[in-house]
Amino acid sequence: PGTVPADRDVPYPIGPACAHCLTLVLDAAGHEVSPGAEGLLYVAGPSVFAGYWNRPAENARAFIERDGRRWYNTGDLVRWTPGEGFIYL
Repeated sequence: PGTVPADRDVPYPIGPACAHCLTLVLDAAGHEVSPGAEGLLYVAGPSVFAGYWNRPAENARAFIERDGRRWYNTGDLVRWTPGEGFIYL
């Protein structure tokens, strides 16, 4: 369990975000990428926790403020494609 078959040569799709979540895919400069381009996955919404308790350094690394929302950096490098959703890279 948890292993990728040796003959698999393409990344696994992880699908779309949950209906109650918002997502962004940003490049290293913090710009939103076009569909099909690689970037880091950020999530916002009611299911995203408020932050790390009493750990400001971790919060600074894990969250950004954008468009009046607090976004969590999942640390996942992804590509979004119509039909498959997010592809985990």
